[in-house]
Amino acid sequence: MGKCRLREKELRRRRHRRMKRLKERKKQAIFEAQQRKREQSALSADGEHVEVASDVETSFSEATSE
Repeated sequence: MGKCRLREKELRRRRHRRMKRLKERKKQAIFEAQQRKREQSALSADGEHVEVASDVETSFSEATSE
């Protein structure tokens, strides 16, 4: 293989790894937000009122900013 093809192959591999990491971070952030939402809804059923929407937005923005 020529140098150019090796370079393209390496760039493709790096891009794939990066996209895979980003996808995992997003999935993890969504999972954590859903988990917090479930916990808060369980607490609110006990008589406490907690704001849910702001926590979901915060966790998503934290996950995407990294």
